Amino acid sequence: MVLILVSHPNCSNASSGRPEVNATIVGDPALERAAAVLAGTAGVEAGDPVLGSAPYGRYVAAMDRLWTQIEHSSVIPIRNWREANVPTGYRHRSVTYFLSGVDFLNPNCFFPDAPEYLLVAMEPPGRVPSIGPENMERIFESMLASLQWFARYNYFTTVGMASDISRSELEGAVPVFLFFVARLGHTPLSLEYFNLSEEGVMEQSDREQAQGVRIRFRDRDGATVHDLIYLRALLRNSTILANTSTGRFLGQHRAHRAYILKAAEYFFHLRGYEPLRQFVLSSADLVIEDDSGIPLRDFPAARWMPGFFGEYVRPVSLGGLPNPPFQADLAGAFRAGARPIAFPYGYGSLRHPERSNLILFLRRLETSGRTGLHLPGALRGPMLFRANSEES
Repeated sequence: MVLILVSHPNCSNASSGRPEVNATIVGDPALERAAAVLAGTAGVEAGDPVLGSAPYGRYVAAMDRLWTQIEHSSVIPIRNWREANVPTGYRHRSVTYFLSGVDFLNPNCFFPDAPEYLLVAMEPPGRVPSIGPENMERIFESMLASLQWFARYNYFTTVGMASDISRSELEGAVPVFLFFVARLGHTPLSLEYFNLSEEGVMEQSDREQAQGVRIRFRDRDGATVHDLIYLRALLRNSTILANTSTGRFLGQHRAHRAYILKAAEYFFHLRGYEPLRQFVLSSADLVIEDDSGIPLRDFPAARWMPGFFGEYVRPVSLGGLPNPPFQADLAGAFRAGARPIAFPYGYGSLRHPERSNLILFLRRLETSGRTGLHLPGALRGPMLFRANSEES
């Protein structure tokens, strides 16, 4: 999974990089209700065929237990880590997340002030399910099944999500997005499907033909408004070509970004994906990743300041990748002085949540042209590790 902070050229507050403050935008009560029902936060209503039913009561109890687990294992510790380690200058940037699947929790917890979240993955956009007495138990069962793995490991598996969201009751990413929006305390305001024009501009589309979906939501503070944009696209070198609609669209999001790569299938280690790797490195000011992201050797010390969190001894073997690349320089960096991490992150969590690894890279100010950037304690003194003295 790859998460990228971007500045959206069409964002209403693009010049300030801050989310839109607008409490007057009228919402959609039906969308808000659907999100609350899916999240199990709608409350029980006597006489309502869904909210007053025994299956919904059981679903609320099950979701409360599951969310408590997610809050304690991921939400709270990620927010605490962010406060201690993400520079203040990046906290109001927009976010793009390659290979995201349906994970909206991580970008929102790492960057809650982002005006826009752009997620890119292969799951179909899907639809808001129509929940009634005849199908509610199947929908509730599908929702619970789709979130069980995530609750434990803090990421979705490609195969698992393909199976879960292919169920007719869910039909795509939208139900899980609405679940996260509601459970994180936000209020969904609108939902629109879109295609990309030849120029890479989003144009409204019918759901059946749509390449993606945009969900606008109001923050839990009740004033700021954000966009969650999901684009269905296969991530490969041709995706970023400037002569394609997707490449033009992504090309509009290239200026002083922060990237997160998580459970990325060691995708960026492959020689054949050098253009994508350079796409990230040439536009990033901040990178958060696990060992499956861009290799440490590609971050020259003349340009990047790294900090290391958790444990890295060797990579985790995956079913489709039995011999993932081992990084001796990365192992040495972690031995030299990594700090603890309090939440599961990337493939290391498959061994044990406390054996996750996370690497935070900041581009040096003199190479990025930015000034006044506050460096957290994790990136001062002994946490600096000279990964590579050569220029990339």
